[in-house]
Amino acid sequence: MDDLHERAGSTKVIHVHGELVKARSTIDPSLVYEIGGNEINLGDICDQGSQLRPHIVWFGEVIHNHELAIVHIKTAAKVLVVGTSLTVYPAAGMVTEVHRDAEKILVSLDIGQRPYGFHWLQGTAVDLVPAIVNRWLEGRAAT
Repeated sequence: MDDLHERAGSTKVIHVHGELVKARSTIDPSLVYEIGGNEINLGDICDQGSQLRPHIVWFGEVIHNHELAIVHIKTAAKVLVVGTSLTVYPAAGMVTEVHRDAEKILVSLDIGQRPYGFHWLQGTAVDLVPAIVNRWLEGRAAT
């Protein structure tokens, strides 16, 4: 939901849970506005006069870019899933779409059930992700 990937230089980010740097209309989800780091206050309205809300997915709402994310996850050679319990669907179900030959790693403090074919590394993203990425950049397997 944040823009940390973009700030780090990533150019192909698929946001499935929305974007905190944007706001949207409460009556027309297609009306989306860049807000940067600004707050959304009561009375901040869209072009049609409805209250603005964060452009994020709340429980019970349809995730964004689901089909596009599935296309990419099915063809990825390496998949790194970070910081999730994999209990909230449909996003959690995307791990079942990963190609069987892909290197699959899950970094999390705790999981209910390890997805098939994934290697689970218990710990924090800060502690584990840099080493995984460095190994991948060197052309080596992460595990």
